[in-house]
Amino acid sequence: MNSPRTAAQSRRRRLLIALFVLLASVPATGLRAFSQSSADTGQQNSKQSEREMLDINAIATLSVGIVIQSYGYIGIFADLYGKGVYDARQVKEMLDVTVQYLNNAQNILHKYQSRSVDVAPGDRRYIAEIEGILVILIREAENLLSFTQTRSEADLAKYNESRVQAHKLLEKFTSNLPSD
Repeated sequence: MNSPRTAAQSRRRRLLIALFVLLASVPATGLRAFSQSSADTGQQNSKQSEREMLDINAIATLSVGIVIQSYGYIGIFADLYGKGVYDARQVKEMLDVTVQYLNNAQNILHKYQSRSVDVAPGDRRYIAEIEGILVILIREAENLLSFTQTRSEADLAKYNESRVQAHKLLEKFTSNLPSD
């Protein structure tokens, strides 16, 4: 018999569904909606502008996917652990991979920001927001990992605090995404 969904699980599920719907619209709208138009950023040759748009659209699509999937994965691992389906070792294995992936994504975005002088201010803000979300997701995963190792109330409280913070950041972030 299935246990009833808690309010938090229902909110998480609704947010994930909304995020996946928004993810589908990002490639079409691109990141440029967050920034100035090409005309506002000065005179650029069309090949460079086209390449920059391709870079920015790739970053937008992949980064939104990474944060949505990671948020979902961390929640799923917590649920599987809480229901006794996964033990602490299995959760650690999965979270270690997830944290490594999130750290890699954050490092790549940081390198892109630091090497790219032609990134429009709106695009820089977008990338900085994604980096901030990645930091919180890493903290959420690490706090869940700590809880699975100690089962202490303090670690559970830290995990819940970071989970709520990640949820709020994702809600705020997705409310600013353009829609078709």
